[in-house]
Amino acid sequence: MKVEILTLCDFAQTYRDRLTIVGAFSSINAQKFPLDMTDVSFVAKIAMENPGNRKHDVEITIKKDGEAEPVFGPVSAPLDLSDNKEDFLEANLIIKIGHLTIPSQGQYHLVFSFDGNETTTPLSVAEQK
Repeated sequence: MKVEILTLCDFAQTYRDRLTIVGAFSSINAQKFPLDMTDVSFVAKIAMENPGNRKHDVEITIKKDGEAEPVFGPVSAPLDLSDNKEDFLEANLIIKIGHLTIPSQGQYHLVFSFDGNETTTPLSVAEQK
């Protein structure tokens, strides 16, 4: 399994096999904290060779570096491939986050877990001066 895209964005949708991402970001500049964000989406595009025909466990979390408790999640989303008959499969996963609160500036990570295997990408949060 390979994670081809892992990001937060303003809007995302799929249409047939196409993935549309608008306003992808890996950094945030805020005037004050805590920062309340609405209408944020978590997007992952994965590619799998020989994915089998079974259910997979998917989980997303957003964590601040050095802190045990996540600022978001974990949120589980099952990926059911029980009807799959292909040797290669791409899947677009979009999880809409209705409300996300970033408590303070610092380094965060988006964590995507697929059957227990984690992939992370950084999210930098700074105070705008």
